[in-house]
Amino acid sequence: MKAQNRLHKRYMKLMAQGKEQRKTMTAIARELLRKWQTDGLDVVPVAVNVSAIQFRQNGFSEEVREVLNKTGLPPRFLELELTESVLLSNAHVTCSVLNELLGMGVKLAIDDFGTGYSNLSYLKRFSANRLKIDRSFIRDLAVDSDDAAIIVAIIGMAKALHLTVVAEGVETEQQMSFLRNHDCNEIQGFLFSEPLSASDMTQLLKIQAGQHPIVIANSTL
Repeated sequence: MKAQNRLHKRYMKLMAQGKEQRKTMTAIARELLRKWQTDGLDVVPVAVNVSAIQFRQNGFSEEVREVLNKTGLPPRFLELELTESVLLSNAHVTCSVLNELLGMGVKLAIDDFGTGYSNLSYLKRFSANRLKIDRSFIRDLAVDSDDAAIIVAIIGMAKALHLTVVAEGVETEQQMSFLRNHDCNEIQGFLFSEPLSASDMTQLLKIQAGQHPIVIANSTL
């Protein structure tokens, strides 16, 4: 009985954490997107990592719909990133939720691809838009022929399935050159930028819009 009570309390705690994470995601999205719109900045795609706790919560798709309605963000500019383990944890429920999200026009990305389940049949079942190659394959591609071969195979498979391919964790010119030569669609990593805070991202958008000079380490360019 005590074990059941502990499990129940743990379950309720996880449920509360999930609700809090959803509220945080909603609040950040509303505040940030409204600020960009108020400042007259161009709308850019916004990618959000979705945890297993968030995704399994009842009403998750409605929470996403609320964010879109209250911010006015066109659904095609919102991308939700889910790992393979999240997608396959409950395939029936996952299909239902994904169909609701896709019906809104939201984009879906498979994050950290290659580190989860080896069963690739889910790529046919879940209509994702983008596939993100996990950084563990990128890190040693210059010295590990197996990693290089896996990356080439993933890119080829993804393109055959009409998925946009993104390489994560790119840190060197050599890595970028390899990926470019093998037609990887997009690249992200420290080679281009470290993760930016909301305020730094806002400044970058203003720079691109020609509203402010570039400021780096208190020096103006």
